[in-house]
Amino acid sequence: MSSAQPAVTPSRRPAGRPDACSVQWDEVTGPAWGTAAGALFWVAVEQPGPWGSHAFQASRMDPGLGRALHQQCASSGGRALLIRNVGSQRETQTARPRRVYIAGGMPHWQPWLLSAELADVSDLLRLPWQRLRYGDQRAVMEAVPALAPHPDPILLVCTNAKRDACCAVRGRPLAADAAAAMPGQVWECTHTGGHRFAPTAVVLPHGQTLGRLTPEVAIEALHAAAQGRLAESALDPRYNRGLPHVMPQLQAAEAWVRHQIGETSIGCVRAHTTRSLVKGQSGVVEVEHRDGRHWLLHVRQVDEPDNLRRNSCSTAAVPVHTWAVEPVTPDVPVLGAWPAWPDADPVELDRPRVAAPAPSDDAPAGAPRELLPLLLAREALLHRRDSGSRADLEPLLAPDYWEWAAVGERRDRSAVLDTVGTPAARAGDGTLDAADAAVRRLGPDTYHLTYTLRGPGESADPSGATRCSTIWRGSPASGWYALFHQRTAVAADPG
Repeated sequence: MSSAQPAVTPSRRPAGRPDACSVQWDEVTGPAWGTAAGALFWVAVEQPGPWGSHAFQASRMDPGLGRALHQQCASSGGRALLIRNVGSQRETQTARPRRVYIAGGMPHWQPWLLSAELADVSDLLRLPWQRLRYGDQRAVMEAVPALAPHPDPILLVCTNAKRDACCAVRGRPLAADAAAAMPGQVWECTHTGGHRFAPTAVVLPHGQTLGRLTPEVAIEALHAAAQGRLAESALDPRYNRGLPHVMPQLQAAEAWVRHQIGETSIGCVRAHTTRSLVKGQSGVVEVEHRDGRHWLLHVRQVDEPDNLRRNSCSTAAVPVHTWAVEPVTPDVPVLGAWPAWPDADPVELDRPRVAAPAPSDDAPAGAPRELLPLLLAREALLHRRDSGSRADLEPLLAPDYWEWAAVGERRDRSAVLDTVGTPAARAGDGTLDAADAAVRRLGPDTYHLTYTLRGPGESADPSGATRCSTIWRGSPASGWYALFHQRTAVAADPG
């Protein structure tokens, strides 16, 4: 910590009742990583006064508005929080404008933070939720013009007493100490998950979730975030719960690497896996550093059936579970030995089906072939625009997406979306007849998909074919979006 940082009072972390959940978890020696509640973006809305257990419907905010905001956020992969000035839980004034913060961009490792004072919080219902999910800052600012880039990071400390007493008993003193040292950058907030780690907090814009927090770590986290970094002290497995835009197993693997090498740069370390892992499932995760180093790690959930603790003050004690991360050994299955993808991804059931392709014989060694059916299912929407909907296609296109059509026309994202519903978008039945399909990994979370689409497509020759190439970015956990697509019409063989 820099000598320029202000001095703080010693951490005031009240002991609490002996049976309080966070007091019981003080004695747990396992790491906190892998416990950050998932969020691709954040919406924080100022709402003074008391909050109930389900705060968006139990505060002085209109419950209908609160319900709509909360549902829109959650259904798009984000997290909504109510915030208030530190110590203002008894404030009664309701007529003044409300401070709001929107944070996004972490799925692209380019976090940003917007803020505004809104006289009418219902303006937030105009947010382009799917484009916010994929980090489109410009679209968010166009939808709510009052929003503008916010100059400083903020710390949101959970103090929601009605949700769990530990959050108030331990969160409020922490928030007060941090706010005294960093005025204007610390807010109380509603439930962030993980009462057992109280005091808990989220640092925006990057979203790192912290537990067992002290004022010293909180202040260092804000100073580091202002420089686009994580705090060195916040890499400690006792505090670091993870970056919430990836699944728990990836959170744990990335946190393990950062702790091992002391890496604080946000975009330097990325974890990924070629298949989705369900809650609690063990698996192999690859972590890459920008300088070329990489780690193949086995991530598993450790259960302690004889070590019973309360996860919340209102629930019974259950066995402790934490995430263990270890370098892969010869007896641990690696990516290629995992089971194949399930036959149907739930989000694809009502979408165009794809004929199962035979992988190309010249597919590069080590290519993640398990991704073929997943990505090809999304390719169907790039071609079947006549029978699809804008709502299906829009989330799959990056904000700066563009393509070369088979007829030689360059189209940007808006031009592509304008073709939805036009019969000329593509002729044919409801199945893509793809051959020679292959996928090559270009880098962290980035893949190059190639295949030949048999049939007329946009070719002038009805017996011809179309060679297709798409660059996809994402993961089974965070979702997928296309960066670039190209189609080249190929005439039929005259022989």
